[in-house]
Amino acid sequence: MQNKTINFVSTRNITITTFFLPFFEKLITEGYKINIICSNASELKQYFKDQNYKIAYYDIKFPSNVLQFVNPFKIINLFFLLFKTVKKLKSYTFYTHTPTASHFLRITAFFIRDTKILYHVHGFRFHSSLNFLSNIFFQIIEYLLSFRTFGYILINKEDYLYAKKHFNKPVYFIEGVGVDIDRIKNQISKIKIKKFDLTSINIGVIGAYKKNKGWSDIIKLANLLKNQKINFLCYGYGNYKKFSKKYNLSNPSIVFNKFTKEIYKEMTKFDILIHPSRREGLSVSIMEAMLIGIPIIATEIRGNKDLISNNVNGYLYKPGDIKSLKSKLLNILNNPDLKNQFIEYNKKIIIEKFDRSTKTNDIYNLLSNII
Repeated sequence: MQNKTINFVSTRNITITTFFLPFFEKLITEGYKINIICSNASELKQYFKDQNYKIAYYDIKFPSNVLQFVNPFKIINLFFLLFKTVKKLKSYTFYTHTPTASHFLRITAFFIRDTKILYHVHGFRFHSSLNFLSNIFFQIIEYLLSFRTFGYILINKEDYLYAKKHFNKPVYFIEGVGVDIDRIKNQISKIKIKKFDLTSINIGVIGAYKKNKGWSDIIKLANLLKNQKINFLCYGYGNYKKFSKKYNLSNPSIVFNKFTKEIYKEMTKFDILIHPSRREGLSVSIMEAMLIGIPIIATEIRGNKDLISNNVNGYLYKPGDIKSLKSKLLNILNNPDLKNQFIEYNKKIIIEKFDRSTKTNDIYNLLSNII
């Protein structure tokens, strides 16, 4: 008899609430039992409290900053809890996400035989914006951990081609988790969307409050444009206190807000989305902006290049090239026809290729075949 149980592993529960709730519902409807392993996993009970779902929750706090990584007591305790949990569930498939959780899980699996781990990569840690030594370091780490990886699911072409070339493992390509098109359309139909007005421009920025999300580009751009009527509405999550100490955030045109799981509602205030990230898998916030009808300027990195073709449906710029970023921003603001071209093209792409229900079925079919 087939054992229809999946262990879902992630560093934080936000991965599940943001991307995978419809997928969980699909699995459970098809008769699967789910075990969730992540930091604060028990908080997820609220999302399934009204359904009689077969879900078990395992709270394991993965490190989230450098101090936790170098604390030997925390790391030893983490491995002890993870080993104990994996040992208990080892006869099942582990479906893992996010680099930190996936790294610790696969290290643990070196000491437990017959553990099948499928790694859904939302962007490898190594990327073109890292310095040479950091890139080599993370590539070596992933190569070693590939020996305890059953297979990879990649969400952008660059990562897919890399994994196919360097890892002697099954490699699958599914372009992201998509967006909930019908739900977003229904929700924003109830909201008054900001009309374009050159006398008051809102630039939207979404991303974790981390260095690799490229916030320095936004702060430099805002300083260049501080005499113009341009506001920067920023939404992020993570350690804002540490982030605010690192940067000079005194410019009144930049407003930093907490992230919300229904960020697309906040996007209705945007005239343009700037996505300055240095490392991506396949950005859901870009896809949501494309659906809503917001022109996009993004860094020319993997993942972003899968969604935005420069001069066709948006603009790409080299990370850190503020002069180019400013030029492309002003070009959109001063060319309504170009802005409308980007918007219409983007809506078509999302509807044709990135409906979440289709992606959920793709992931489910792949996972059920592997199991």
